[in-house]
Amino acid sequence: MSQVRTRAVAVLAVAGVAGAVLPATAPASDIGLKKTVVRYEKRLAPTVVRWKAADKALPDATSTDTASAATGAFRRGLHQWKVAVTPIKTESATAAGGKKELLTAIREYDLGLVQYQKLLDKLTAGATKDSLKATLTRTEKRIVAAANDEHAALKELGLLK
Repeated sequence: MSQVRTRAVAVLAVAGVAGAVLPATAPASDIGLKKTVVRYEKRLAPTVVRWKAADKALPDATSTDTASAATGAFRRGLHQWKVAVTPIKTESATAAGGKKELLTAIREYDLGLVQYQKLLDKLTAGATKDSLKATLTRTEKRIVAAANDEHAALKELGLLK
């Protein structure tokens, strides 16, 4: 019994030392959340512009490579944004709600982009653009809904008027 207790104390002591050495995982700050959101909005803006341009050019394009690459870049940027926002601890209920809404928007964007990529794969496999029109319309609605969620999150965080 004494050996077990001694080992437990030693393990707790090592864990305490290791815990003291590690930095805090996230800042507890509504301002930090706002700064992170603004920073990632700016980072993603050029990627979104490239994705929109590739999407707009898709009806006349002979290949889906540009749209596929832009979709992949957009998804990677969204993932980085999610990873940056998730660990931030908020102080107010408003910031917590805005963070939750933003993470919902990021998830919806990602799901919409996955559907979009599947459509591109079907086009590459030989499906006609007309046969995929209904699916494309649903995918566009999902992406628009994600944009609306993002807008609501930015408004709740006080970043939009």
